Amino acid sequence: MNATPTRPWTPEEENKLGELIIGAKSVEAIAKWLNRTPRAVRRRAVCLGYRCERSSLEANLQAKAKMTEPARPTSPPWNTADDELLRTLALKGVDARLIGMKLNRTAPAVRARANRLNLRLKKTILKRQMG
Repeated sequence: MNATPTRPWTPEEENKLGELIIGAKSVEAIAKWLNRTPRAVRRRAVCLGYRCERSSLEANLQAKAKMTEPARPTSPPWNTADDELLRTLALKGVDARLIGMKLNRTAPAVRARANRLNLRLKKTILKRQMG
């Protein structure tokens, strides 16, 4: 097997690779531009999170968009009505879990918001069942 020695990719080459892929250049054209083999270009593109296809413009724009999407869905921002209900329930001594159920939020989100609003919440103590 004739293995060709590989030369490391420089940050400048990686940046240029990304620009050329987003610019919808073919793998073969990119390989010539960077003085690399098409296989090397494909492999490095995959390592950097790009998809290399012949008609790559749309695919790569979608791949780039996916890289910037949040890892999990975000909840809606807190509004003044949510804050007022949180204050009211916290003053009544309702715990974070029940407030979360009322506001359709998680208990940690309720605790974080209460902390931000300088509210004290009732601590929930879970009792272990003996049996």
